Amino acid sequence: EVNPADNVKIWDDKHLVLTSEIQRLSKTLLQLKFGSPPYFVEFELEVDSETVKGGKFTIEMAPIDIMPYSTYFFLTQVAAGVWNSCSFFINLGVVYYDEARGSDRCNKEEFSRIDGIGETMAFQEYSDKYMHLTDTLGINGRPAGKGLYVNAQNNTRTLHPKGQRVVGGLPLEGDPCIGKIVRGLDSFQAIKRLEHLNDEGEMQLLSPDITAFQKAVTIISAKIVKDIDGQ
Repeated sequence: EVNPADNVKIWDDKHLVLTSEIQRLSKTLLQLKFGSPPYFVEFELEVDSETVKGGKFTIEMAPIDIMPYSTYFFLTQVAAGVWNSCSFFINLGVVYYDEARGSDRCNKEEFSRIDGIGETMAFQEYSDKYMHLTDTLGINGRPAGKGLYVNAQNNTRTLHPKGQRVVGGLPLEGDPCIGKIVRGLDSFQAIKRLEHLNDEGEMQLLSPDITAFQKAVTIISAKIVKDIDGQ
């Protein structure tokens, strides 16, 4: 008689081999395509066609020894320009862009046209060595790839695999944490202070637990830069 626990272990072992190989290849491709680390991405923002005060923040990507696949996946997205004109629009302890409710200018079809990585991630790369602390960025979705958020607070517990709900007897995997804000933090703080009320002075709710910004915060551009100063 087959023990289900044995099947799970066999699957886990094969999954580990596969993901380890993807990570190894991603680390090599990262350096071939984008040069040596560290890697930086600069975001320029606007609210209702008005540039946010400061207007920009820069993230330093996660170390490639820890998050090679997520870093390669996201930098490839940025290089393809798919995040340009997408929006941060929800404040839920994390401020994040959701693929299903982006700005009208966000071309969601572009996510499926990126050569070399596919529309979504092959697996949820997660590491306890690089967790969802305040002012870090994560990629959400199941599978991840078409949602981006900035942690407005320490979310290491809620976004840890052990903090995920259980589906079919198995816990969901954690979200990849891909980088941290290293410049322009004032711009992001300004985003967190944006009004959450509609024109009638009522709280904007997308659901009983999800509060929307009064005006979406649009990513004018997300681009790879060589250093923390955006050069």
